[in-house]
Amino acid sequence: MSQANPNGQPAAQPAPTPSARRLDIQGLRALAVTAVVAFHANLFIPGGFIGVDIFFVISGFVITGMLLRELERNKRVSLVDFYVRRIRRLTPALIVVLIATIIASLIIFSPIESQKNVFMTAVGALLISSNFVIAANTGGYFDLPAKTNPLLHTWSLSVEEQFYVVYPLLFVILFVWLARVLKKRTLQITVLALITAVSFALPLLPTSSNDFLAQLTSGYYSPLPRVWQLGAGALLAFVAAPKPGSKLATPLAANLFGFAGLAITALGFWGLNENITYPGWATIVSVAAALALLYAGLLPGSLVNRALATKLPVFLGNISYSWYLWHWPVLVSFGLLYPNLSNWAWALGIASILPAWLSYRFVESRYQHRRETHPIRTFAVAALAISLMLGGIYALNTQSKQGYQNDYIKDLQASVKPTYAGRNAGCHATLSPAKLGAKCFFNKTADGTPLYLIGDSNADQFSDGVLSAAKTLKSPMHDATASGCPVIRGIYINSKDGNPRNAQKDSWVKTCARFANGTIDWLKTQPAGIVILASTDGYYFKRDTAIKVDNHYLSGSYPNVLDLLHAALALTVKDIQAAGHKVLLVETIPQFDTKPYVYTPTNCSSATILAGECKLVMPRSFVDKVQGPSRKVVATVAKETAATLFDIRDLLCSPSKCETLNKAGMYLYRDQTHISVAYSKTLGPTFAEAITALEAKPKN
Repeated sequence: MSQANPNGQPAAQPAPTPSARRLDIQGLRALAVTAVVAFHANLFIPGGFIGVDIFFVISGFVITGMLLRELERNKRVSLVDFYVRRIRRLTPALIVVLIATIIASLIIFSPIESQKNVFMTAVGALLISSNFVIAANTGGYFDLPAKTNPLLHTWSLSVEEQFYVVYPLLFVILFVWLARVLKKRTLQITVLALITAVSFALPLLPTSSNDFLAQLTSGYYSPLPRVWQLGAGALLAFVAAPKPGSKLATPLAANLFGFAGLAITALGFWGLNENITYPGWATIVSVAAALALLYAGLLPGSLVNRALATKLPVFLGNISYSWYLWHWPVLVSFGLLYPNLSNWAWALGIASILPAWLSYRFVESRYQHRRETHPIRTFAVAALAISLMLGGIYALNTQSKQGYQNDYIKDLQASVKPTYAGRNAGCHATLSPAKLGAKCFFNKTADGTPLYLIGDSNADQFSDGVLSAAKTLKSPMHDATASGCPVIRGIYINSKDGNPRNAQKDSWVKTCARFANGTIDWLKTQPAGIVILASTDGYYFKRDTAIKVDNHYLSGSYPNVLDLLHAALALTVKDIQAAGHKVLLVETIPQFDTKPYVYTPTNCSSATILAGECKLVMPRSFVDKVQGPSRKVVATVAKETAATLFDIRDLLCSPSKCETLNKAGMYLYRDQTHISVAYSKTLGPTFAEAITALEAKPKN
């Protein structure tokens, strides 16, 4: 058996020690990478993500062993040589994968959002900081956005490379410089153990109220709570293999450690899952498993080590770095191209071995063992390659923002932006009109009937259309909207466990209530006019919705949410009418947010956009089935209160279907539940006609 160096290859020098011959690192690497690939391919290993932690322990062990051998051989450690080996080992294969992924992203990924995410993560990977980039832009490792980032896996490479930058310096300080004063290594190892212990404790401490500090000390992508995993492997490297004849230097001990390591590994693979707090106490499992298997390999007669040293594990271990690099971009790209074939992810995981082997054979092996005349050449070539990559990414990102100068892409990019007139002016906020001030008072000098647009984001989407109508009718217009806050008299509550007194996000409930009630109270102080009241019907589908009015919960008097919101909406309309206003009550637009008709334009690839296929068609009968009950409530309230019902469904849908892209090539929707700004601007005449008819209607 050959001692594997940190490059994944048999060390050329010096000759391995007897203990090193018994230890096969590649087989353990194979176990770790196979677990990660299986987890990503949904192959019933819910804890397969701990394979990354096993890699960390291996790295700490191997790097420390290598530095110790160099120190014992040369009485010194060359940091330059270390960094040169790291660059040759890691950078070429990484650059090849980044180039391939970026090229694929230009076709497969969306120029609206996901291409930018690819570019930013690629920059992070090149600058060994992708873990921070991903934490800031992609979200949690187990969240849906993360699963569509083809370079998500580079977070662990950055963590490991950050270790490679810092740890050798620490090693030199502790074991070279201090060793000149201290003859024994006790103090130095104690310092290393203390750093390891502090890192382990960080995510177990009370969470800081500061988000940045909380992410730094316990975040999934943070290097600080991962240091102890690398440190544990480093400490094991200081543990000498037992001498022949000792109690531990026996096949029995080797097999006890080996099978214990396998058992703990199995516990991690099938006992942990993405719902646990990680990193934390659970990281003990992966670290203990790796340490036990590593130590078993230092002992004679380990059956586990013998199995890990067979051809297939060694082969997979040899290509483990490249397999890790290639498998995730392949899985994500396939998933975007063929979302309905997710059951075949396992086949893609296996198939990614081919590009991994090619990368290992023609990239890793070629550059890893090349002997340059001077280290400066390695640094210079790496710096040049990375600089060219960064320049290319910058250029592509600039072009992506400009829609690659293509009208189809630019139209879609414009359509998904919520640049409504009201939002641009700063009127889309949880502030009553009294606090918004003059900025949300449009067409001020007009002397026609005042218009008041109020509601949630589904009211905000109409601000361009209403403003256009106001200018046509020579009417002043006020705008006051807030996301997720229906203008309903009382307090709208998204409760917990169906108990309205146990509200989620209490601060939001109070803020939303102040906005809604403040807006209605403000209307009572304004000249009589027409109030355009709009909101989504999503509140009608939440079982835990509650409404509180005058310290009493309306929910107790109504059998279901539909009846509850019927009462609250009617109460609101009557309250507004009592102040002398007329009400234009808006029906919710057909929404593309229910499976199988879910419209996500930001996921449309460049190829799809150019082909004019970034659209969705939904049967009108499906709209009636989903939204029929809520639409009936709004229509009933309009009839009961003599308010005017405003409904643009017939403009968005034919008698048989609703579409997100019309025949003229206009994107009607910016997302699943809102119309685009361009389409909102076309609604001026429609609003003007409805407002004119309502003006002529006598008051109750």
